[in-house]
Amino acid sequence: MAVLGYLLCFLEGEVHVLVEPLQIPSDDLPSLQLDEHNFPHAFVKDLDRHVHRQVIPLFRPFGFVYLSSNSRRNKLKRWVLSRRDSVDIIARIESCLDLTLDLPKSAQARCSEPEKGVVFVVLDGYEFVQSGGTFIPYLGSPATLALFPGTVVDEGAIRFLLNGADVMRPGIRKLDEWGAAGKMVVVREEKKGRAIAVGPSLVASSEAQGMTKGSCVKNLHHVGDSYWNLHKSL
Repeated sequence: MAVLGYLLCFLEGEVHVLVEPLQIPSDDLPSLQLDEHNFPHAFVKDLDRHVHRQVIPLFRPFGFVYLSSNSRRNKLKRWVLSRRDSVDIIARIESCLDLTLDLPKSAQARCSEPEKGVVFVVLDGYEFVQSGGTFIPYLGSPATLALFPGTVVDEGAIRFLLNGADVMRPGIRKLDEWGAAGKMVVVREEKKGRAIAVGPSLVASSEAQGMTKGSCVKNLHHVGDSYWNLHKSL
C-alpha cells in the first residue's frame, strides 16, 4: 500500500490527518519504507517535525488512516505581584523551605507560568519553582542554591539522579550538616561541583553520616527534568 493523498486540518491547536491508502504492490515501490500501519515513515516524520508532537495512529475506518496530534502550546503567562502579595509569597517560601530571605521591603515577585500548575517565582535574584503547593529552589539559579546545604555524589550516581532517582548513601562522597530530616539539600557532582539535583533530606544529617545504605535525599528537581525544560521557554 502507498498513500494516495491526505487532508491536513488545524482545528483549535489540534492537527487532524485523514489519509487514503492506495493499493500498490510493495514490490513496485522498493524505496518506500512503510510502518506497521502501511504508512510512509517519511510522511509521519515530517508531520511530527512540524507539529512538535508524536503522531499517533488512532483508528483505521473504511480504508482510511486517521491520525491526530495535539500541538496546542500552553500560553506563557507573566505577572508581577503587588508588594502586599509579594510579602505573602515571601513568607510562604520562607516557611516551606525553612529559611530567611534577606530582601528589601520593596521587593516584588515576578512570576511566569509556562504550564498550568508550574510557576517560576523570581525575587531579587532568587528563583523558585512553585508546584503542587510547594516551593523548590530552581537549579539554574546559583544565588538560590547558595542558601541551602549540600551533598556531593560520585560520578557513578549522576546518571541515576538525572533519571529521577533519589540520593542513595553509597553514592555520597561528602555532606554538609543540614540538621533534621526535611531540610532542602543541593546535590552536586564531585568533579566540578555542579548542582545536578535538589530535594528534601529524608534523614537527619547526623543519621546519614552513619548510614551505609538507603536513601538520604529525595530528588524533587534535577537537570533535564520537566522544570528545567519548561524554564527554557521563559
